[in-house]
Amino acid sequence: MKMPEMEQTSEFTGRKKEFLKLTAGNHTVRLLPGNEGFYITYTHWIHNANLECLGDECPICLNNKRIVAETGEGYKDVKGYSRKRQVFYVNALDRTLAKTCPSCGQVHKPILGTFASVCTSCNAVLVNEESNPLNKVVILNRGTELYDQIKTINSSVLDEISGERVGVENFDLMIMVPAKTKRPSASAMPHKNDPVEITDELYILSEAPLHLEAGEVKSFLSGASLKDIFATRRANSAVEENVADNPIFEPKVETPSEVKRPPWEEKEEVVAGSTPETFVKIEAEVSTDDLELEDAVKSLFDL
Repeated sequence: MKMPEMEQTSEFTGRKKEFLKLTAGNHTVRLLPGNEGFYITYTHWIHNANLECLGDECPICLNNKRIVAETGEGYKDVKGYSRKRQVFYVNALDRTLAKTCPSCGQVHKPILGTFASVCTSCNAVLVNEESNPLNKVVILNRGTELYDQIKTINSSVLDEISGERVGVENFDLMIMVPAKTKRPSASAMPHKNDPVEITDELYILSEAPLHLEAGEVKSFLSGASLKDIFATRRANSAVEENVADNPIFEPKVETPSEVKRPPWEEKEEVVAGSTPETFVKIEAEVSTDDLELEDAVKSLFDL
């Protein structure tokens, strides 16, 4: 597998995304690049949310520039400043041994090689519970440091017979997280190269970072909650769908043939459209009656 260069890309289901939580200890993963490979982009960490940078029009970047211009040195300590950092996203199979609480279902990984004796959520006893590989598809997301380590491993692990590159997707990685620094580092486990069976669907990586439009980002920076922003988005989307699907929202323009006229106009139009023979016939019938009546009156007076 060719590792992509760390360059910005720009793309963005209703499926809930589960990220690999790199708690202190060791995590065993098998990378699943699939057809998508690594999704690499820029993000801002702000208000406990990882927002995808919008580039030149990004309100967060514009706010950063304002803070730098107004503050000078020490701008990093100003509230509201959030640096842009390059990150990667990749699908991974979490193969770490873990215990699952029988009462609440909480998953417990070992911390520095030791499992918790009781569940951190409900206090159920875990001592007698067996540990099993999670075998769950998650999203691994970190910055350039871990990415560069994976890239080095990908190019350095070679097949003992052919001398060709094995590819980081064909063996497990151990990601170690120290308790103090919490800075993850990766090491190869080329001996753990058994084929893996994937039962979960892979994530669409371009949807992994939180993507807001420029106006939504401004609202978020002003204190609006993500819940309110998404509620407004859904409401606006519903209105747009109604306008598109329901003709009652669209003005109907009648063609001349569809325009209804008053009865008197229709009557005039019928008369006006009548042929001359019709009028001749009517006049002839009236004239004949009048002549007969006139002859009858004359005959009476002659008598």
